[in-house]
Amino acid sequence: MIEVNLLGDKKSYKLPTLLGIDLSLLPIKGILIVYGFSFLLPVLVDYYANKNKILRNNVMALNEEIAKANEEGKKLDFLKEEVEKIETQEQRLNEKLNVVKKILKIKKNPLNIMLFIARKVNEDLWITSFAIENDILSISGESLSYKSVGDFINDLKNSIFFENGVVKLDESNTKVDELSSRRVESFKISAKIVRYE
Repeated sequence: MIEVNLLGDKKSYKLPTLLGIDLSLLPIKGILIVYGFSFLLPVLVDYYANKNKILRNNVMALNEEIAKANEEGKKLDFLKEEVEKIETQEQRLNEKLNVVKKILKIKKNPLNIMLFIARKVNEDLWITSFAIENDILSISGESLSYKSVGDFINDLKNSIFFENGVVKLDESNTKVDELSSRRVESFKISAKIVRYE
């Protein structure tokens, strides 16, 4: 059997020679790629130049923030010095306050106790002696009735000045007044003082 090729022979296309360069020997694909990159290169350069510009702007903004933070830090250093001065003053004042508290604790002014007792004395009760020694209150007096003495002792027990409300009746006597023939109750009371104010 005979095969007949009805299609003609494929002739290879030969590029011409230009200026002494045989164009058929040149790598056309490589040239087209380089040519395509030549159009793409300015786009890429612009893109990366813009990115670089944005990054520089960000760096400049961060540097400005750092500068502001440093300025605020200097202001805070000034405030730290002020706070330290205030703390030292506060410490000195606390020391002085502690001294004043100790003085007030030691101070024993019986004025409030005396005013309290004066308010609680009934009309038929009178005090003949009043003494405070080593935080012990001693009161001697007389009354026309036991009830007045009992009310007076209860008022002293309910006050804030004496320890645990303990007021002792140390002595109690009954005598008759010779002039008026009335019965008179004499008493002696003692109590431990826990506070003067």
